[in-house]
Amino acid sequence: MAAIVAGQSASFFLAATASDSSTVVLTNPVLTADDSSVTIAPDTSDASGLTFTVTVPASDTATTFNLSASADATSNTSSTPQSITASLAVTISPAAVPVTFTLSINEK
Repeated sequence: MAAIVAGQSASFFLAATASDSSTVVLTNPVLTADDSSVTIAPDTSDASGLTFTVTVPASDTATTFNLSASADATSNTSSTPQSITASLAVTISPAAVPVTFTLSINEK
């Protein structure tokens, strides 16, 4: 299980393994969340296109969400694409509540 603090982002990288230990190539990756307030964007600094930034707004009151991924997979031993999927439960930790101070001036 993964965790994200409300009001922050985390990066997720998609990877796959093959039962015959061959090299897997993923194409057409898609990442979705079942919490509509969660935003998902491709990480433009990753040339592979397999890294995504997931952001949970500070106002999100949910405690968990499911992150689902799908992609087409091929390998050096099987060139026929296979659609593969995975899911991950993600815990949302509450955002830290900032401490506030009050100053008063009192007469003695």
